[in-house]
Amino acid sequence: MIERGFVDLYSYVCRELNLNNEERHRLWLDIVREIERLEKYLADPANATDEEIRKACSDLGIPTFRTLGLKIIRMRESALLGGFGVTRGDRSRVAQRLAEVGSID
Repeated sequence: MIERGFVDLYSYVCRELNLNNEERHRLWLDIVREIERLEKYLADPANATDEEIRKACSDLGIPTFRTLGLKIIRMRESALLGGFGVTRGDRSRVAQRLAEVGSID
């Protein structure tokens, strides 16, 4: 069962960074991925002490919730600036398809 403090922190970060629903979902998945990485690293995750967990997080370089949220915001800002991750090959496929079907006007 997830501790209330965990959910409160997640909610706080989402509100603080003004994440939309899609970004909140992305943050949740990123957090789960980091937890899974941590669990694989710990010898006995169910009985690990706070100190062991902190050390493992440090060893693995696991970011804070806020850091993960800021990464999502940078992705949003990059998309707004035209950085949708479209490659030159993607552009050429779109151009080719437009040539096949004609103008989009």
